[in-house]
Amino acid sequence: AFVGVLVVVALAAIAFFASTGDAAYPLNLHKNAAGLLFAFGLVVTLGAPHRLRWSPSVLVSVRIVLLLGLVATQSRGAALALVLAVGVRALVAPSTSRGGRRLGAGVGLVSLALVVAVAVLVSQRDLAPDASPDNALTTRTDTFGTALGYWAEEPVFGVGLRYFVDPALETGVAHNLVVN
Repeated sequence: AFVGVLVVVALAAIAFFASTGDAAYPLNLHKNAAGLLFAFGLVVTLGAPHRLRWSPSVLVSVRIVLLLGLVATQSRGAALALVLAVGVRALVAPSTSRGGRRLGAGVGLVSLALVVAVAVLVSQRDLAPDASPDNALTTRTDTFGTALGYWAEEPVFGVGLRYFVDPALETGVAHNLVVN
């Protein structure tokens, strides 16, 4: 049932992306959360297809929809997580068939190519001369610089998250990049 629900959400993401050209926020899910769900669904369909008891053609269709949903969200972190999971599985889990190894390697290569494509497209958009000053790259760079400044002031114990609600910073939250 979980993978079936993911397929519906992925279809919503694909439709949103196809109609707007922007990163999809399907059914009011944040794009990164949706991307991670799609990546997890792909890991499930690749790692334990026998548990789903679906025909090979249905499995391939579901994988394609989930992969396209992941691309529609433009979630680079989820795509990287998928590549890592597929790579680890290919290295750790022995496959009894040559076809199984080929499938794992093929999915890993396709996933890696998609990660690179999305990263390049998003980077080109963020680094363009006419890019918004509030784009993801600029905002993260500014926030990271501010966090490093605070950390330099209090390197042992830190200053806590309270500084990120300072109206002078024009932000109400500490970005996860800074918190991590």
